[in-house]
Amino acid sequence: MMTRTSSKRMWLVIIGALLIGAFFAFKKAQDFQTQVAQKEGQRQRLRQELTKGNQFNADIGELDNFTINEQTATVLEILRHLELEDSTMKYQTRAKTNRKVGSTTVYTRRFSLEGTMSYQDALNQVDWLHNTNKVVLNKITLEPGEGYGNIVNLYVEGTLYGLDKG
Repeated sequence: MMTRTSSKRMWLVIIGALLIGAFFAFKKAQDFQTQVAQKEGQRQRLRQELTKGNQFNADIGELDNFTINEQTATVLEILRHLELEDSTMKYQTRAKTNRKVGSTTVYTRRFSLEGTMSYQDALNQVDWLHNTNKVVLNKITLEPGEGYGNIVNLYVEGTLYGLDKG
């Protein structure tokens, strides 16, 4: 039979064991909460890296659309890049230079385009070249054509950029 003293001792041992168990459970929960916070931070960092990677790929694709491939840069390819292969305008490369930007070589071509067309077509052509972002327009000259009417001579000087896309 248990005496009052032994009963008290037993309850103190049970309460002590429960307190120790609660302390260990609390510590485990804190450790688990810390691990969850670390994993959440790691997930956010990975999501940011993924977003940056997607933005980088989009920027590379956009740069690819704005530049020509220097390995296949014939006059016809340049005219196709500018979507002028069916045009009556004459293309001529004035100067070609290259410079290193980091580990990439950027090729710069100064070019001229000239042709005779209606005034409206000339304005549309210049507007289209300006809005494509494929060239930088440096100089535009419109001169009256021969005779009467709205025929003009259009002369465009600009800069075209290229990369080795091999």
